[in-house]
Amino acid sequence: MSGIATRTRVGAAVATVAVLGLAAVAFWPDTAPDTAADTAPDTAPKPESAAAPVTTAPAPQTQTTGALPPVEGAVPTEAQPADVNLQAGAQLYAENCASCHGADLEGQPDWRTPLEDGSLPAPPHDDSGHTWHHGDPTLFKYVKLGGEATLAQQGIEFNSGMPGFGDSLTDAEIRDILAYIRSTWSERSQKLQAARTEAELAAPDR
Repeated sequence: MSGIATRTRVGAAVATVAVLGLAAVAFWPDTAPDTAADTAPDTAPKPESAAAPVTTAPAPQTQTTGALPPVEGAVPTEAQPADVNLQAGAQLYAENCASCHGADLEGQPDWRTPLEDGSLPAPPHDDSGHTWHHGDPTLFKYVKLGGEATLAQQGIEFNSGMPGFGDSLTDAEIRDILAYIRSTWSERSQKLQAARTEAELAAPDR
């Protein structure tokens, strides 16, 4: 943010980079393996638009996600809390993320094509992208720490244009942005992303 495919793999020098970057030039590689559910046709009804403009954002509300409460500290490892503000998330997205990822979460043109420096254009955060392929802990880290720092923790070197926003956004603000992005997805994508979150939380090395 200025203020979370043919998908490529982490092993490649250039990979598609997905909570909630939310600005800069690229997000993160899609390291999650494809599953039958990922490639199955989406028969769920689609919303008329991927995301409502900020001017028509819903009234302040909370979203129940069934997630565990956040863990105190620099980088929470628990899932999104249930108590989030979607209107605040929409406004924060417009201020910090939309300049790169699009006002309607559509991403930059040719976002799968690497730039000269090896990074990738900012990907979409709607159903057409791969943000929903990643669990809440990963999305939170990408926004707070940035792409390169998050991948470095996994022993991966990647030229990511996604900066960290830990110095400009609070943990609660990051979660509100991610919750807003999630609210625009189809029911199918939300369910698949919830399963990825559960898998990340169950991982022994998280």
